[in-house]
Amino acid sequence: MGLDEILTKLKSGSTLAKDEKEFIASKFISYENSEELEQAIRAFGLSNKATDENILKIEKYLEFQSDIVRSGVVKVLGAQSYWGLTGNYIDRVKGFLKKEDAFEWSETQIAAFSVLGEYLCNTSDAELYEFLFQMFVNELEEYRSDPDYFQKARLERMYHCLDVGIRGSAAELEYRVGRMEFPDNVDEEIMMDIVKLIGSKKEKV
Repeated sequence: MGLDEILTKLKSGSTLAKDEKEFIASKFISYENSEELEQAIRAFGLSNKATDENILKIEKYLEFQSDIVRSGVVKVLGAQSYWGLTGNYIDRVKGFLKKEDAFEWSETQIAAFSVLGEYLCNTSDAELYEFLFQMFVNELEEYRSDPDYFQKARLERMYHCLDVGIRGSAAELEYRVGRMEFPDNVDEEIMMDIVKLIGSKKEKV
């Protein structure tokens, strides 16, 4: 029995046996590497409800100095397929998106953009849209003057996050990592929808 097999079982919708749950719990105490701890975190998230006690058990790993572990925590706390609590962690998740941290925390940023996209789709949070949209516009302008592969990948994730917020599952189906060209593939209609949504917030202030 390994965490790979347990995760596969959980994703298929199967219920775990008592010894399998105990095995997951043991990996929080004794794990061989960060990858194994991240698997244990995701397995725990899929096999347990988001009770106060369980949230605290996972939440503390937001401070863990490992990119892969933090990415797993962001998924468990925020993704709809796990606990769907992004709204409780908006500021914390936004804090992971700094450009200067993009290399060290690349997996965490991928997870953050993913859960924020789902959150936008469910809430149409204009303030969050404004934050992400301005980040995208600024970094796209930088990319135009100095194209860089790593920056291109970051822009793809950022754009996809905004697109999922607007178009939901349609954006998910069309998204293909590595195939976007900037600025050519930026859909101006989607950008205008975001601008309108941000504007609606300002009208209410």
